[in-house]
Amino acid sequence: MRSYRDAIGRIRGTEYKKPVETPKRVQTPDGPSQDDIYRTVFDSWTAIAKELGYPLPDDEQVQFALSVGAEEAIINGFGWTSESTKVAEILGKYKAEIAQRRSLWQNYSPTKPKSKNDNDDIPMYKVTPGVSRWIKSLLDVEMQCAVVSYLEREQVDTLLQLAGLSDLIAPDKCVSASNGYVTDTDVLLGAALRVERRPDHCVVFDTTPYSSVAAHEVEMQ
Repeated sequence: MRSYRDAIGRIRGTEYKKPVETPKRVQTPDGPSQDDIYRTVFDSWTAIAKELGYPLPDDEQVQFALSVGAEEAIINGFGWTSESTKVAEILGKYKAEIAQRRSLWQNYSPTKPKSKNDNDDIPMYKVTPGVSRWIKSLLDVEMQCAVVSYLEREQVDTLLQLAGLSDLIAPDKCVSASNGYVTDTDVLLGAALRVERRPDHCVVFDTTPYSSVAAHEVEMQ
């Protein structure tokens, strides 16, 4: 699997200079990729910038926004404004914009009944075989699991639900951008708090070298 930076590098210089006014739902057997999720965030920020007359963000700034959260991105990432009223206004517009784009993901479920239309038979999300059973086996022996993400909490809840994992990962075991953590290590420590385990008793499963570095900094495996 490509790293998150590889995915961003692949899409650099593509259609992001112009926001998509009417985004189309893209269905694949494996569901939306990291590119698709990133595009949703990128296009949302770009649409807000265009609407309010702010400089358009580039790839690195949007990646920063995914790491630190929307409010920090507005103030220090994009450098748009630090005035609290304006920040609140932008946050409201961003949440509405991304919610509209994200709603297109909710039209399909991995458990949706089949229909005569072949397109309806393709699940929007597909969990790797054995993952649900593996997580359940960990919970059965009281080994707690948590999810960490740089997306907003509403996005994480939607992804877990559509992936069929919301029954296995309790709401209080999710760490997202909505929690306000600043660094990768803070996010991981937040997860350790939620599973009530010392960091050196935790194991991190991720796909990027940056997560590996952050895990080792707090003595996680």
